[in-house]
Amino acid sequence: IEAIKAFKPDLVMLDWMMPGMDGPTLYRKMLETPEVRDLPVVFITAKASQKELDELRALGAAGTISKPFSPRDLPGQLRAIWHSLA
Repeated sequence: IEAIKAFKPDLVMLDWMMPGMDGPTLYRKMLETPEVRDLPVVFITAKASQKELDELRALGAAGTISKPFSPRDLPGQLRAIWHSLA
């Protein structure tokens, strides 16, 4: 969270499975932190069951991108999510 505060991104991308703390747990901590709670978060995840996707949406994730994904298509997917926020 301190790195996110220092970097001040427009959007945060998290993986569901990360070392030390999973993405949903980090996102919950972000939601408790005034400086970063309003940042849109996109999850990139191999956990693409409907239950997991519903959990991320319920948390307020701006979007999800399932693995494997095409690095060539990623910018367009992120732009689509970004424009859906407007």
